[in-house]
Amino acid sequence: MNLKLVLSILFSFNILLLSAQSKDDAEEEGQYYDLLMLYMDADYEKCVVKSVKYTEKDKTKGDALPYLYASMCFYEANNVEDLKAYYGTPLKDALKYMGKYRRKDKDLIYWSDHLKFIENLRTEAKAEALTQFNEGKDAKAKYYYKQILKFDPDDYSCLAIMAYLLAYSGDEYGATGKFEEFEEVIDKVEFWENESQDKKDLLGYSFTKYADWLNSKGRSDSAYSTVKRLEGYLGSE
Repeated sequence: MNLKLVLSILFSFNILLLSAQSKDDAEEEGQYYDLLMLYMDADYEKCVVKSVKYTEKDKTKGDALPYLYASMCFYEANNVEDLKAYYGTPLKDALKYMGKYRRKDKDLIYWSDHLKFIENLRTEAKAEALTQFNEGKDAKAKYYYKQILKFDPDDYSCLAIMAYLLAYSGDEYGATGKFEEFEEVIDKVEFWENESQDKKDLLGYSFTKYADWLNSKGRSDSAYSTVKRLEGYLGSE
């Protein structure tokens, strides 16, 4: 065999080996560049398939990134008419995988790099919850708030609205417990100017609705205290 041909074959084989090794190394390091490239190319359908497969493999199901990519792709699919129709409930899927991601990323290694996505997901889920609430579907509204709290347990606005919904439904005991959770979380806030708008908006809505409910029960003093407390958080505007 021609020496030049042999060398060419060996060179090509080595390239293939290096390529495969690089892919394995990337996977072992938890980088998942294949998912990143699919996401960057807006190939959300293929990215969902691959990321979900990673969450099912013994070798990779403990890694956080595949769940995060699945969530991001389902979120994007929710805003693409054809994909939304294809998946049916992509927003719910995005929330589901985001909750699973949070359980895997206990040290929040990837959290700060995806703050904008997390804020967008919370905002869209809260908008859907509000739609359900306005249609009288309280249980469906609660679903979205509960899903948000699975990946962002420090979202005080979800705790506040959950407390109000429990009080509104007559579950005073449950409302008290939820308010206690709210107190623990709200005390962690140091700089309100740095808080996400979706959290401040829902907090304002929750306290206003709760004050209205207290007034309807003849508890005007408590309603006034609720409004003043809200002003202490967000100002009087």
